[in-house]
Amino acid sequence: MPSKYKNYQEFENAKIKCKTCYIGKYYNKVVLSDGYKKDPIILIIGEAPGKTEVELETPFIGASGKLLRKTLNDFGFNKGNSLITNIIPCRPLDNKFPTDKDVVAKCMQLWLKEEIILTNPKCLLLVGAKPLSYILSFKTNNDRYIINNGEWFGLNVNGNKIKCLATYHPAFILRKGYDKNILESFRNHIKKVADVFIGKKEDKSCNK
Repeated sequence: MPSKYKNYQEFENAKIKCKTCYIGKYYNKVVLSDGYKKDPIILIIGEAPGKTEVELETPFIGASGKLLRKTLNDFGFNKGNSLITNIIPCRPLDNKFPTDKDVVAKCMQLWLKEEIILTNPKCLLLVGAKPLSYILSFKTNNDRYIINNGEWFGLNVNGNKIKCLATYHPAFILRKGYDKNILESFRNHIKKVADVFIGKKEDKSCNK
């Protein structure tokens, strides 16, 4: 089934006006996706925008976003070939991710699924446990193992199988004080995607 929207601009125009759930009633600003919106190599999916993201109207633009974007750039991903978004486009009340799974599922059906159909990415990079749990339906107690392993998974969207890989949320890396092992895994996961979709990439980490 094709998207109900004629093009991405029509989709964005509808998305920015969304007031479907209680989150939209508390926060009147939807944070739109950032990057290449036509056939991106990867669609990077986080949890939800934070305070800085809402203020600047851009996903992953704070401290953790800078780490994510720098690492993506190190391996050849940029605004010319990648798109960054979130499971939900509004900042949740008190910056807490909704516990009502039906609310999240409805939001994903309305916006994230349509975005995947419209942009047709080659790969989904799931940033953190929430995207992994909601998009690939893994249980929380398995998330860390799967993320640490950097395994490939397939997601069927409208008959098309899209490759998916989960990695650590950069906010977790910051909280852990740039733990060497966690940071190395994070970089290796993004390099793994680059190796498949861009070609073999040298790790530009200053620690190497």
